Amino acid sequence: MSHVTDEEIGRFLSGGLEKREYLRVLRHLVSQCSPCQERLGLYAPVLFSSSAPPPASQPPEDTTYDEVINRVLARALAVAPRWHEERRQIGVAAERLRKNPRAEVDDLAHWSLVEALIRLSQEARYNDPGEMYELAFLAEFASRHLDPERYSPGQVADLRIRALAELANARRVNEDLDGAEEAFAKAALLSDRRSGDPLVMARVLDLLASLRRTQRQLAEAIDLLDTVHGLYKECGESHLAGRALISEGICTHYDGRPQDAVKLLRKGISMLEPGLDPQLDISSQENLLYSLVDSGKLREARRLLLESGLRQKLADEPVNLLKLRWVEGKISAGQGNLDQAVATFEEVREGFLQRGMEYDAALLGLELMEVWLRQGRNAEVREMAEEVLDTFEELKVKLEAQRAVRFLEAACRQELATPVLVQKVVSFLRRLEWTPGLQFAP
Repeated sequence: MSHVTDEEIGRFLSGGLEKREYLRVLRHLVSQCSPCQERLGLYAPVLFSSSAPPPASQPPEDTTYDEVINRVLARALAVAPRWHEERRQIGVAAERLRKNPRAEVDDLAHWSLVEALIRLSQEARYNDPGEMYELAFLAEFASRHLDPERYSPGQVADLRIRALAELANARRVNEDLDGAEEAFAKAALLSDRRSGDPLVMARVLDLLASLRRTQRQLAEAIDLLDTVHGLYKECGESHLAGRALISEGICTHYDGRPQDAVKLLRKGISMLEPGLDPQLDISSQENLLYSLVDSGKLREARRLLLESGLRQKLADEPVNLLKLRWVEGKISAGQGNLDQAVATFEEVREGFLQRGMEYDAALLGLELMEVWLRQGRNAEVREMAEEVLDTFEELKVKLEAQRAVRFLEAACRQELATPVLVQKVVSFLRRLEWTPGLQFAP
């Protein structure tokens, strides 16, 4: 039979299943299905530590299964009150910490407190990175004080590993990459003690992939995300497996393979549960749009832009809306609507400058130069080339990036610049962002 669902596990423990369904789920759980047993979390060791079924090579008699069922049922009834109390305490602890994240923690020996701190740290990710770090720090601290008499060694190791991984991610978000590496190294030292829960490993590897992406180690990030996708898929977590594919697609695009990225993004989006994570729905559509444009699929990109409703969804996010308008300009330029492309690029560039986003404005200036060259507006091209070079020098961007722009500026002064040369420079600058050490070849 297929793996049992989270809802079935919850109803199994709470006694909410009919007898026939209860026996069906229980037979599956005692049939040595490791992934489903591991998903039982706290109560798996209690339920199954002495209730192993007969070897698979010997077809069990109904009476044998009845004995197993009776033993497991007795254990479930014994552990259920504690499990539900732990779950209740998560909500209580989370609410207390929401009101005062720096409140004195009077009992550090509970799994529920660590879970609550992890949850709150994740919630603070986009609103307050500093608070995200403080909560993750407290979660890791609390995970070191779990009562060994109350929880099994595997449960303690799992929670400590998770807390360390969340601390590493918080440090990454706060640009402490060395600290993130240190936290992941500590988590690795505990790997031989963990319970083997694939969902724990998937989450840790997912966060490690985020660190590798930040470090511009795209090949390793892609490999990690491929593993994460497989783990979530094996556990029946289709939505999370799709999210991992979307992250892999984004990294693949950064790696200079937009056509491969399109395939990964489309497959990942098809696996998402609609409405479960609205922000992920929006960002995945955005990244698919960018990949379609960079792979030359302009007609598909324009259709997605019209059908996705991204303009409306990003109406309250001015910077992201500007970037979306930038993509609209690229589609217009690619389809030969040069006047429309120029008007859009000029509008977006002004928006970037008003917000102090000089580097983005400079990159957009280069793309504007490519359209002007196609229109024969050489005087504007020369002026923009000088302005972009000045910006790069003032911002002290990488020397190799300055070298590429300086070469282009010289070509513009000598009226030797072509749209192809501008495209080459723009492509190089984008790849340089994700491939340290890349050298410009005129």
